[in-house]
Parts: sequence; structure tokens; C-alpha cells
Amino acid sequence: MTTSSARRTVLLAEDHADTRMFYAELFRSSFDVIETGRGDQALVLARERRPALIVTDLSLPGITGIELAKALKGDAATAGIPIICLSGYADPETSEAVTASGIDRMLVKPCAPEDLLKHADELVGAREG
Repeated sequence: MTTSSARRTVLLAEDHADTRMFYAELFRSSFDVIETGRGDQALVLARERRPALIVTDLSLPGITGIELAKALKGDAATAGIPIICLSGYADPETSEAVTASGIDRMLVKPCAPEDLLKHADELVGAREG
């Protein structure tokens, strides 16, 4: 069990409030959660708070999840933050754009909650280990 001062933080960028609330509840057992519905706000929050993990949708107002990832992966201060992309799009063009952006993992919606947590733990554990 981690203490509150040692808890990891996840930044959730999802524009659908119900989906964002679901993911926030899912992560609260093992992460402190920062939430936003906008890509541009996610970029600001990521730079200010330096979360252990970012979970983003591709389609966001402000900037897209791909633009968010490119900006963060292109900045030495945030390049090491793992990013999981959740998307309803599984076509080859989207997959190529996700890979080119530097996103660490892409999961197709709907994904099983336990799969999302497994990927999160793998990415954060690899970063901390």
C-alpha cells in the first residue's frame, strides 16, 4: 500500500464527462487523478503537474490526443511520461498516426477496465523501475 505522499498521479483527458468519471473512479484506487475534457488543458496540466501517466482520448477539443502526445514527447521535461491512447478508431491510418506521435499504447474503446489498469501498471512500473 502506498502512502498518500507517494501516490502516483494519472492525467485523464477525455471530453465525454461520463466516460471521464468512469475512468477516474477506476484509477482512484491506485492513483491520484487529474481530469480534463480538453486537449489544450491536458497539455498545460501535464507540464505543470508531471503525472506518472497520461490517458487520453484521440478526439478532444482544443488539441487532439495526437497533438498532445507530439507536444509532450517533443519536450525533454515531459518526454518520459507514458501515454495511453483510448480510441474508437482502429483503422491503419489512425494506428500509424498514434505510433508516429510517440503514444506508448493504443487501446480500442470499449476496452475492459482490467486491461486498461494492466497497461497503466506496466507503463508506470517500467518508468519507476
